[in-house]
Formats: sequence, C-alpha cells, structure tokens
Amino acid sequence: MFYVPGMKVGDGLAYLIDAPFVGDDIIEDFMEHVNNTMIHVSPNDRDFWNHKVSCFLNYDDLENLIFSKNKFVINGDVLYG
Repeated sequence: MFYVPGMKVGDGLAYLIDAPFVGDDIIEDFMEHVNNTMIHVSPNDRDFWNHKVSCFLNYDDLENLIFSKNKFVINGDVLYG
C-alpha cells in the first residue's frame, strides 16, 4: 500500500483552502487523461518537435556551442538535429 496526497482544483475565484479535495473517481479519470500520449500531440508532431534543432559541444572546441539540424557522429556519439 502506498499513500497518495490529495489533490484540489481551484477555479481562480475562491481560496484553495476552501476547495474540496478531488474524489477518487475524478482522480482516476484525470490520471487516465494525463497518461494518454495520443490525444494531445500526434506521434508525427512529437517526432517533428523532437528533431527540430540539436546542439552540442565539439570535444576539440569546448568554447563554441554548435546548433544543427543534421545528424552528426562525434567520437561514436550520434547527435541528431
């Protein structure tokens, strides 16, 4: 058994201390929504965002940060841009 702290959701008008705790039924729905990786961002969008720009330090020149949109292999490390 593990303990999970209670959660309150405010409406922006009342003090949070006056808001009731969210019930278990709503928490289950909320967690299902949060853990659903398909409804907010499509896999194509996620792939596009994750591979827009990368940056790295060249091991021979640690003074310059390199921004890139290409794939590089430096000392065996594959860096995607």
